[in-house]
Amino acid sequence: METSELERRRRRGMVLVPSPFQGHITPMLQLGSILHSKGFSIHIAHTKFNSPNPSNFPHFTFLPLPDNLDCFDTSFHNLLNVISVVNTNCEAPFQEHMMKMVADEEVCGRQVACIIYDSIMNFVDAVAGRVKLPSIVLRTTTAAYMHSHNVMFQLLAENLIPLPGLYDLERVDLSKPPKFSLLVPLDRAILTFGPKLYGLNTFGPKP
Repeated sequence: METSELERRRRRGMVLVPSPFQGHITPMLQLGSILHSKGFSIHIAHTKFNSPNPSNFPHFTFLPLPDNLDCFDTSFHNLLNVISVVNTNCEAPFQEHMMKMVADEEVCGRQVACIIYDSIMNFVDAVAGRVKLPSIVLRTTTAAYMHSHNVMFQLLAENLIPLPGLYDLERVDLSKPPKFSLLVPLDRAILTFGPKLYGLNTFGPKP
């Protein structure tokens, strides 16, 4: 890449907003590293809960978002409540960060090109609309997994879920897995959040 093109991209920043849950943070940081290698400056807006270590990514700028989860039950069985609290508490501080970055564009000559956010962090969409910035949703699960959700809702509509015999399986203690009913409202909210540009996890042969 020519130096002039690299410098032009360095003046354009990408804001990445990962979800604080296992399996969500790493793919977003990996995407940030790829974008940085292409010349973009990277800003990571993250929750205080399960926050990434900035020293591992000295080439990124980190924007902390207060989440007020210090005394909150963050266990997996309270997942929906945790997500709700994060989306409620992080919206205002994220908007402050974005408004400052947009206001600094003329002074610093750096432009925010896009916001990329985890599908769980749906408050970002509202903020992006207010500050008039394009946004992309990153699904850290596979494309096949996302497609399976559509099939799941079809089975629900046809009253084929729960499957016959599932009750007996639920009585088995598999380290107390979450019930299927816990995940349905989360999946439905993610998949019906309006028309978006999605980034999906796929794989294939290297070019």
